[in-house]
Amino acid sequence: MRGILRRMPCPRSHCSVFVARRRALQSKLQGPALIAAGLPSPRNYRANPFPFRAASHFMYLVGSALPGAALLVTRDRAVLFVEPEAEDDALWHGARPSLADLHRSLAVDEVRPLADLDAALADLGTKNVATLPTEDAWSAAWLSARLERTVLPSGGDALAPGSSDAALADAMITLRLCHDVAAVAQMRAAADASVRAHLAGMRATRPGETEHAVCGAMIGALRREGFDDAYCPIVTIEGEVLHHHGHENTLAAGDLLLADVGGESPEGWAADITRTWPVSGTFSPTQRAIYDVVLAAQRAAIDKVRPGVRYRDVHETAKRTIVSGLRDLGIFRGDVDGLLERGAHMPSFSHTASDICSVSTCTTWRISAIEQVMRRVVHDRRILEIATCVSIEISRPAWP
Repeated sequence: MRGILRRMPCPRSHCSVFVARRRALQSKLQGPALIAAGLPSPRNYRANPFPFRAASHFMYLVGSALPGAALLVTRDRAVLFVEPEAEDDALWHGARPSLADLHRSLAVDEVRPLADLDAALADLGTKNVATLPTEDAWSAAWLSARLERTVLPSGGDALAPGSSDAALADAMITLRLCHDVAAVAQMRAAADASVRAHLAGMRATRPGETEHAVCGAMIGALRREGFDDAYCPIVTIEGEVLHHHGHENTLAAGDLLLADVGGESPEGWAADITRTWPVSGTFSPTQRAIYDVVLAAQRAAIDKVRPGVRYRDVHETAKRTIVSGLRDLGIFRGDVDGLLERGAHMPSFSHTASDICSVSTCTTWRISAIEQVMRRVVHDRRILEIATCVSIEISRPAWP
């Protein structure tokens, strides 16, 4: 715990990490693949964009958020196409790395101007190039124009079976479900920073304070360490609403505050942590009893996680513990098996007990349709393997 409390700089992965990931993908390719970083999204007009975050698959293979860039991967080469620095970039945005700088720092086989991409695709035969859909329509339209076919935004869950795009998606899912040493270091750093953010939120919590203030303390703690939000933060006394993104309430003694806040490293690796604590600093007897049921479910689920266990069984373990605990408190009546069969858990435990963690969390921010597929694969039939990472995230029963 002492190490977690000490602020540490987020580690930066060596370029050899990304070389190894690209080679792993190349070994699974059936043909050339184009991985887009995506385009910046304007907030209210083009010159005022939202903060840019590259697509998760691009970040996994390149490790740097390069707006508008694309990685063209064949069995023996990985070529990065980027927009060269404009004459006035240094004045307006600061100097950008040159193509030569990117070639050295990212260790790709070649870096070329983005204007060369169409010719490179034509040389390979555009119809032979697979891709992964982006989430936003603007970037998907850009991909469609490059590949001369329709690429649907957020269309990863609708890829034609047997297509080159579906084969590429399967390859990426396989790679991203099991993590290398650098990935584990990134996730540990994101988790540690997120713990410190939650502790900052606890320190900021008091009767009469606002959800905005507690949320600000948590996000500020992440920013001070160089982490972004892994998803839209949830900090609310209305925890019965699963994704409550407003922070307008004032805290009062007797309230429970739920915080679902996680940090994202500069390479895109995320943490996903949910905790609930009393605004007054002390649980009431009823709150404590419910909290202990949730804590028991979390511990039971964690104990269940090991190689060879079916992911779904982790959820079922937590669900049974919740129902059993609520039955013991007299909230439910009857046999646990019968209660589960009748869906008694649904009002208080309607979500899954955990999620896979990777470049992005797969339940929340910037979910790609490919990541939705990853999530379904894991939830429905995945056997946990060494180097698969899951979060165990069980919040309080969702009753108003």
